Amino acid sequence: MSYPPETGSEISDTDGSDALEREIELLSHDIRSAVSDVIGGLRLIETQDLDAALRSQIGGIHASSEVLARLIEDALMFVSGGKHHHLLASNLHLRRFLRDMEKRWTMRGNLQGVTFTLDVAPDVPDVVQLDRLALERVLANLIGNAVKHAGESNVRLSVTLAEAEVLRFSVTDEGPGFSDAALTRLFSLNARSSEDEATGGGLGLHISKQNADTLGAKLSITNLASGGAEAILEVPYQAWHAASDTGGGAPDLSAYRILVAEDNDTSQLLVSQMLATMGAECELASDGVEALNWMSRERFDLALIDIEMPRLGGLDVLRAARNRQRSGIYPSMPLIAMTTYVLRSNRDAIYAAGADGLLAKPLVSIESFGHALLHYIAAHASAPVIAAKGAEARQEALPYDRETLRNLLRIAGQEGAPELMDRLQSDLAMVSRGMRAAQASGDLAETRNHTHILISLSSAVGAGKVHKAAQALNTAARQGNADVVARDTPDLLDALDRLRAALAVVPPQGD
Repeated sequence: MSYPPETGSEISDTDGSDALEREIELLSHDIRSAVSDVIGGLRLIETQDLDAALRSQIGGIHASSEVLARLIEDALMFVSGGKHHHLLASNLHLRRFLRDMEKRWTMRGNLQGVTFTLDVAPDVPDVVQLDRLALERVLANLIGNAVKHAGESNVRLSVTLAEAEVLRFSVTDEGPGFSDAALTRLFSLNARSSEDEATGGGLGLHISKQNADTLGAKLSITNLASGGAEAILEVPYQAWHAASDTGGGAPDLSAYRILVAEDNDTSQLLVSQMLATMGAECELASDGVEALNWMSRERFDLALIDIEMPRLGGLDVLRAARNRQRSGIYPSMPLIAMTTYVLRSNRDAIYAAGADGLLAKPLVSIESFGHALLHYIAAHASAPVIAAKGAEARQEALPYDRETLRNLLRIAGQEGAPELMDRLQSDLAMVSRGMRAAQASGDLAETRNHTHILISLSSAVGAGKVHKAAQALNTAARQGNADVVARDTPDLLDALDRLRAALAVVPPQGD
C-alpha cells in the first residue's frame, strides 16, 4: 500500500552512490508498505461488538501505530535528505492529539499494572500551533519514564492553561522519585550513570529536553513531597499561539484535518497558511506517492490534490485513493483537485478519475477557499459511500435531518430564522464547553445538566446520533456510572463538533 517511485535506467555497478540511493529507496518503500499494512489491517477490524477492554487495546495499538508511522517517516526523510514538512507552522488539534495519547498510554499502563489518567482543563485551547512530533516525543518520554518507575500505581497527565496563558503539561507518578545527585544531571547526555538509568534519568529525558527546546518550552522535574516525581512542560503563549486575522467572512475550520498534496514550495506555504488561519490542521505531501502514504496511515476530513505532481500524478492519486476507499483500506473523505487546467476536457478527466470537486489555481480569496472546503465536507457527509468488505452502498447521513431543520426555520420565519440559528449555535457551544469542563472535573451532575439540554437541542434539528448518545450519557450520569461517562464523553463531543460544523454552513432559509 506504499507506492515506490518510478525508476529509469538500471543502476551501474560502478556507481556506488547511486546504488546506495536506490537501496535506500527500496528499503524505504518496504518499511512504509509494512507500516501501512499494519494500520490498514487495524482499520478493518470491526470493534463495535468487542468488549470494552479489547476495544481499548485495539485503540491503543492503532494510536501507537500512527505514532510509529510518523517517527519512521521522519527518520526516512532524514536518511534521504528530504524535506521535513513539520517545520512549517501548522495547527494541531490538541484535544484529539491528547485523546490519542490517552489511548496509547492506557494500553501501555494496563500491561504494567499502572493506571494512566488524562485531565484536560476546560479552558485549554482546542487548536494550537505546535510541532506535533516534538510534542509527542517530549510527552511520550516523560510518560514512559513515569510508567516504567511507577510500580503498580498511578500516572497522571494534566493539561492546564496557567498564568499568562502558558500551556502547562504536568506528568506525575507515585514511584520512588529521583536521587539528589540524579536531579542535578537529568538532561545531560554525557553525565548519565547507572543510578540515573535505574531511577529514570536516562536518554529519554535528554531527548525530552532537546524537543522542549524545539518547541520553545521550559522543561523541569522535581520530586513530590508526597512521593513520586512531577515533570512539567511549560509552553509560553507566543510559542503555541499564532495571531491570525481571517479578514472578513473566512469560516472556522478548526474541526477539520486536511491533507494537502502539492509539489510547489510556495503553493504549499500559501495553502498551509490559509488553512492555519482558519484553524484547520493540515499535513503536506510533496508528490502523489507521499499523498497515498499519508492516506494509508492516517485519517483526514478532506484531501486537496494537485494534478501535476512528480513520481505519481494527481489523476493516478485520485484513482488509487478512490479504489482503496471502496475496499475500506482508506477512510472515506472528499477528494478535491487543485489545478490550473480548468477547460472542459480537463474537468471531465479529473471527475472521471474520482474527484469530488475542483478548485482553480491560484487560490486568491481565503473566504471563498474556506467556504468551498466546508461545502465539500458537508456534501460528502450526505453522499452515499461504499462500505468496507464489498458490502452494498450505505447512506451516511448529515448529522441533522434536513426536513426537520427546514420546518423549524419555516416556523421561525424569514426574519427570525437567522437569530434562531445564532442562538442554536450559541447554545450548542455552551453545552460543548460545559461538557468539557464536566469531563475534566469528573462532575456527573454537570454532565447530566448539559446532556439534558443537548437532548432537547438535538431533537429540535433531528440530530439522531447526537440525540441517542446524549440520552445514553445522561442515563449513565444519573446512575452514577463514572466509567461509562468517562469512556463515552469524547465520542459525544466529537459528534457534537460535527453537528456544529455542519450547521455552521446552513443558510438561514435551510439547505
